[in-house]
Amino acid sequence: MVKDEEHLRLLAMFHYIYGALVAVLSSFGLIHLIMGIMMLRNPNMFPMPVPSGPGTAPFPFNPAYMFIIIGGMVVALGWTVGTLSIISGRCISFRRGRTFSMVIAGINCLWVPFGTIIGVFTLVVLLRQSVVGIYEYNRQQARTY
Repeated sequence: MVKDEEHLRLLAMFHYIYGALVAVLSSFGLIHLIMGIMMLRNPNMFPMPVPSGPGTAPFPFNPAYMFIIIGGMVVALGWTVGTLSIISGRCISFRRGRTFSMVIAGINCLWVPFGTIIGVFTLVVLLRQSVVGIYEYNRQQARTY
């Protein structure tokens, strides 16, 4: 039981660290987002090549939109995954939301290599029968209040 409590404490701490790391690193997508906005607001800053010769078509779209969409998606996805990982760490520290933490662990497995490591370890610990008992005990205690 002491080993399980220690593993859960470490998992919660690693979820906090991992969530913050993902949120901070995904903020680099803001550079692309800002660059795309700058390209839209001042088209002369990044001039587009002019088509030369007969039969050549102009560029089919403004690449600024690509910068905005991809940068925005990176930031939104990273901040979402980071926030959900921090919430999962909070759930683990309070011994609540075991299913939520397992779903987030599965999502984290997609983020190679650190997300995979923390996701697999989270699933291994949360699927132990003794840890299921700890969560069930906490759920029973919450009902009595």
